Amino acid sequence: MELKQLTLAEGERFYAAHLKRDFPPSELKPWAMMSAAARVGQYDLLAALDHGVMVGYAWQFRPDTGAILIDYLAVLPQYRGQGVGTRLLAALRQYYGETGRGVLLESEYPPEAPDLEEAKRRLAFYARAGLEDTGVQTRLFGVRFQILALLPVENPVAAIENIYGDMLGPARLDKFAVIES
Repeated sequence: MELKQLTLAEGERFYAAHLKRDFPPSELKPWAMMSAAARVGQYDLLAALDHGVMVGYAWQFRPDTGAILIDYLAVLPQYRGQGVGTRLLAALRQYYGETGRGVLLESEYPPEAPDLEEAKRRLAFYARAGLEDTGVQTRLFGVRFQILALLPVENPVAAIENIYGDMLGPARLDKFAVIES
């Protein structure tokens, strides 16, 4: 599997066509926020290609220091159930493993997810793919998440505080994010 960095123009089109379909409005950040971070090198807009065909995507918030956050991860509908997600996570592990930085991922907290069974299936998939539960939960803009690690971090609470702080800024962090361990 190949990971290809999208341009901002490609990312904007992709956002409208795919992210708006694949994620509920409560979890979808504004394109302006993601593109602003991408312009300064803090956001990776990666498309997953299998033999040149786009099969999924992974968009990461990458602060200047510390852990990286897989912000959006999805397999295109027609490729689901074919092992693409597992291969995508393996490709991300290799891609970011070379950086020496930890990589975290938010997954809906099942008891509060709109679809309990889907949230449980997603967590089971992540566990099979080798992600580890950090024991940290967050509430961001009212949505509760479990924080998983694709690549380990020494202090997951500090790592997610750093990520959210860089992503939101101090005033918005205090207003919109709660971190629990």
